Amino acid sequence: MINPLKIIKHKINDLLATFIVVGVLLVVLAILIACFDALFRLLVAIALITAAYGSFFVAYKMHKMKKLF
Repeated sequence: MINPLKIIKHKINDLLATFIVVGVLLVVLAILIACFDALFRLLVAIALITAAYGSFFVAYKMHKMKKLF
């Protein structure tokens, strides 16, 4: 018999990994953009850092939720 909690844990692990990878890529992209002097690029970098933070925050919350199961 298939355990539904095991399936849910597996899906949460996949989503957690996806959010972490997206967060890391956004941070790297933001650092590369911020290396240039244009103010517009700085604003875009800040927006990307904010998106990366949001991604890490969602991954952290999902990790905490996973511990409940």
